[in-house]
Amino acid sequence: MMKFVPVILFIATVATGLAKDTPMTQAEADHSIRKACTHLKQVLGLPDAKVTVSTSSAPLNREQFLDRLTVLFSYIKPKIRQNVRPSSLEIKGLATGLSVPREKTLRSLVNFGLVSPDSLLVKTNQTRFTPREFGQILGGFLARTMDITMVLDPKYSPELMPD
Repeated sequence: MMKFVPVILFIATVATGLAKDTPMTQAEADHSIRKACTHLKQVLGLPDAKVTVSTSSAPLNREQFLDRLTVLFSYIKPKIRQNVRPSSLEIKGLATGLSVPREKTLRSLVNFGLVSPDSLLVKTNQTRFTPREFGQILGGFLARTMDITMVLDPKYSPELMPD
């Protein structure tokens, strides 16, 4: 359980600590993604992440945000438990404007529960995200990551205890 404390603290920092209304820049987003990868490496025992870091002060747009979440998903994929089944949730009100491969990726992230079907990433064509909005989406992604990568210990899980 103590392994998850750094990730939980990181989620809280990203979600609430950056509560300004200015748009999230690509450099800020990459810094947050790199920090998330550092914590995921530590908690899940993953190899070093291959994350490219932008120095651009241009606002982060929807496609770039989705691309960064796709990189994170590829990074954690080897640690996802085999018995995690994607939901067959139908996304109602998916905003237009994404290419077919990106839309497919977004649907996959929603089906794994890594992105909420009601998030701004799904419902709007928003071209800029505030740090709070970015933090809410990234925090939800990381929280669900902990859920789908955790291996239950039979010692503490009544369903797994021997009779």
